[in-house]
Amino acid sequence: MYPPVRKKITKVLTEGAKGKLNDYVDQKRKSYKDALIKRYKKMPQLSLGSATGTGTWTSANQPYAADAGTVFTSYRGCKTSTSVLRPHHSITGSGLKSDAKSDVPTALADLQKPANKTLFADTFVSGHVMNAAFGGLGSNPGNQTILTSGANSVHKGGWEGPVKKAQYFMTLVVKYLHAFKLNGTQAGILAGIESSWRIELSGVVAAQSWWDVMSATDRGTLTPVQEDIVKAITTKVNFTATAQDTPTEEQLEKLTLDPGGTEFRLVVQYLESFKQIMAQVATFQLEQVPNGFGKASVSSS
Repeated sequence: MYPPVRKKITKVLTEGAKGKLNDYVDQKRKSYKDALIKRYKKMPQLSLGSATGTGTWTSANQPYAADAGTVFTSYRGCKTSTSVLRPHHSITGSGLKSDAKSDVPTALADLQKPANKTLFADTFVSGHVMNAAFGGLGSNPGNQTILTSGANSVHKGGWEGPVKKAQYFMTLVVKYLHAFKLNGTQAGILAGIESSWRIELSGVVAAQSWWDVMSATDRGTLTPVQEDIVKAITTKVNFTATAQDTPTEEQLEKLTLDPGGTEFRLVVQYLESFKQIMAQVATFQLEQVPNGFGKASVSSS
């Protein structure tokens, strides 16, 4: 006798069943905020600290630590530039005004001269690879590169602005954590968060220049000085932003915060906003490619 045949049963879901399954999955996919609040509701209610405590900062952090940058040449300007951002009581959502200079890098000064100013239909600026709010100096060729006005605007809105907001949200998280009455151990955890949490920024200017992508015919129309200028304008800049030592759910649990107050909700809200922005700015590629002697084609990804 052969053993009975065991049939493999395949269950085909109806559309209604699929809908119920999707609803179940969606319900299980709790957001970080919901997961935190749900867990804290199981904890005993603790006395909520006063909002006046948000002015207390225990760390000697500076808002940023930018490097001196590297250059292709002082004429062309920046090759790489980096900075590290930390929570700091001076941070606001808007950041600082630009300190860019029209003669940095030197090729930009040549481009502004009457004999060269109308070379392209575009306008050009001294572009910060690391924003002034991130410690990048407009007077430093190791931080500045030539950008079209259009490319500079795309960079500002697509990467610089969101990174500023991320640092601001990081600062607000630490600010409102200080509003709680913490014991010695808990205060030590907060001090660790405040001193180690950071955003590491990097900007790398591509070696490829406008000269490399121009046609031989267009090249032939340039004077020697104009040739040098064109060789000093990059086609691409790659930016990265990486969060390090972001507070974990386990760390926040050890602080035993009161989930019933405004400060707790703000901590969770700003921490989640920080994470969402960091996912958006993790990598950003800015491209500016000459369109003959007209307006450059600008894109980002």
